[in-house]
Order: sequence, then structure tokens, then C-alpha cells
Amino acid sequence: MSYSSLKLKSRPAVVLDAANSGGWKNGRYRFATPEAEQAWQRAAYRQAVNADTWHLGDEVDDASRDAILAGIAGPTPPMYRGPDGRYRFANAHTIEDAATRSHRARYFAGKTMDQIAGAKMPGEDEYLAAIYGKSQSSVAANDNIMRRADDCAQEHLECDQLCRRAKLSPDMRGIWGGSRDRCMRGCLSAACGGNPVG
Repeated sequence: MSYSSLKLKSRPAVVLDAANSGGWKNGRYRFATPEAEQAWQRAAYRQAVNADTWHLGDEVDDASRDAILAGIAGPTPPMYRGPDGRYRFANAHTIEDAATRSHRARYFAGKTMDQIAGAKMPGEDEYLAAIYGKSQSSVAANDNIMRRADDCAQEHLECDQLCRRAKLSPDMRGIWGGSRDRCMRGCLSAACGGNPVG
């Protein structure tokens, strides 16, 4: 049985027509229209990929792609589909930036998997509005996202240090909570990926 004859898992909803979104020119991907670029920004947000450095991922050959999508490939790095329609493995260069992660954490806090896997991801429209500066408030929102990303990075660093200390100290069992994940969620604010308030 070949990989191509297997029934593939459903792919994440990506509103992007790779055939008509643009093409490579002089070593750079050029979008055919502003709408195609905006569709890619939306797809990148859904896939947790940096919309500017996506092309730095390692391309996945067709057989590997099919095996991964069918769920029979074993452990692999995260895979995404670029605006050119090719699948790539994510790496340190293709991970979304801190501001996007902070935005996502704020909008995902307290959501169920059904809400996250819906037709639109939480915060998707707000993210695009901030990127494209549809209004003055969007520009302010983008500034707030950047400021909050810096705050969250600092908060993550401080909570990481606290959790490392708590793991080793019997007096800090209540802070440690039994795992690093629980400790970090308890330490971080909801806006930075901690437990939701309320």
C-alpha cells in the first residue's frame, strides 16, 4: 500500500489558494494581491508560523508529508504549509514571534479545544486588524501587543526561575504544584498563558 492511497487526516482549515496566491521571483515569494497576503497572514496565525520567515523551514518530501498527515510517521517536528503550497518542518527560524505568541495566549486563555479548533481561531481577526492597521485603535492595539509581549517574556523568565527554586525546596511545594507546567500556569498571569482568572 502506498502512502498516497491512505486516507489522510483532515488538514487544518487554511484559507489560502496556493496556486493563485503568488510565486517566487528573484529568490523571494511575491504575493499576487493584498488579499492573498492577508490570507497567508491568517493561515500563518492558524499554524503558529512566522509569516515573514516561513520560507526558512525545511521542505518535506511528498512521501514524508503523506505519512505525517496519515499519522503513521512517528515523532516529527511540527509541519506547516506555506503560501507556495509546499509543506515544511518548523524550526527556530520559523516559529512565530513573541508578540504573536502573547496575543495568542491572551485570546486562548480559558478556551476549550472545540473553541480553538472552530472555523476561526480566537484572536484571529484582532491579530489581522493589528497587523494591517485598519484604524488608529488597531495601531494602538499592535503597540499594546508588542508591549505586552515584552512584559510576558519578562514574566516567563521570572516564573521559570521561581519554579526551578520551588521544585527543589520542600517549603515551596504549594508553588511547585507537582509539575513545571502547573507551576508555570499558576505563576503566570492569564494574559501571558497562566491559569484563567475567575
